[in-house]
Amino acid sequence: MSSSADYWRKRSEDRFKAAERTVESQQEDLTHFFDDALKDTQVVIRDFWARYAKDNKISYAEAQKLLNLECPAVPHIPAQASGSPLHCLHRSRTSIL
Repeated sequence: MSSSADYWRKRSEDRFKAAERTVESQQEDLTHFFDDALKDTQVVIRDFWARYAKDNKISYAEAQKLLNLECPAVPHIPAQASGSPLHCLHRSRTSIL
């Protein structure tokens, strides 16, 4: 193989490795962003359950139970499938977040 071909092969490999490192770094960043967003969302949900329980004079556990039931407005989507009880907010007398 000529030195020119070797140069271009090496250059291509180096560029590929650099791109791979960039992707790995960005993936780590995205993972941290999604983890932070998940934690924030869980706090909002817990706060909502607490307000719902307080406003309706029921226990926190009962509020969780009620808000995790299937939502009658969207009967084909159980709360567990959506990953959040927030699609059933219309049930509450509490103001939306």
